[in-house]
Amino acid sequence: MSEYALRRAFWWEGEWRGKPISCFDTEEKAVCKVGEKMAAFYVFDTPHGVYLRPEIKLVDDWIKVAYRGGDS
Repeated sequence: MSEYALRRAFWWEGEWRGKPISCFDTEEKAVCKVGEKMAAFYVFDTPHGVYLRPEIKLVDDWIKVAYRGGDS
């Protein structure tokens, strides 16, 4: 991981599917602890915010983890 990517990384905590989730997010990937299990997510930086999507194909949820501008 480059120094630039590491400077843009952030930590996010919330809830997903009724379980606590803690994620270390970088530009392209996030590693998260969901309940007691670890999971990998893709990171999408859009004009509306930053979203996570699980790498596993069985789940098609998008999790909004950061907002842009006047979005709330």
